[in-house]
Amino acid sequence: MEQSKQQTKSTQERLKESISILKQLNDIGVHSTNPAYKELSGRFNDWVRGGEAWTGDIEFPKYNRIAQVSLPVKLGRVATCNFLVKH
Repeated sequence: MEQSKQQTKSTQERLKESISILKQLNDIGVHSTNPAYKELSGRFNDWVRGGEAWTGDIEFPKYNRIAQVSLPVKLGRVATCNFLVKH
């Protein structure tokens, strides 16, 4: 059990990665009041609190983009949010 704890991210690490990604979205003009931003923020909240990995897409129709999100729990793997042009 102790070995498995060492191989997973702490709550603080998950929180830090979540804040970093949300800040980057704010920096490019995505507002925190946007429904898709709120959905993404909710995913981050679940990930930070529950510690379960999640991967999926979140559509940002106002910006004509899709965010491909990966929230890993293993150490050495960083959370990603690829904000792609919607096809």
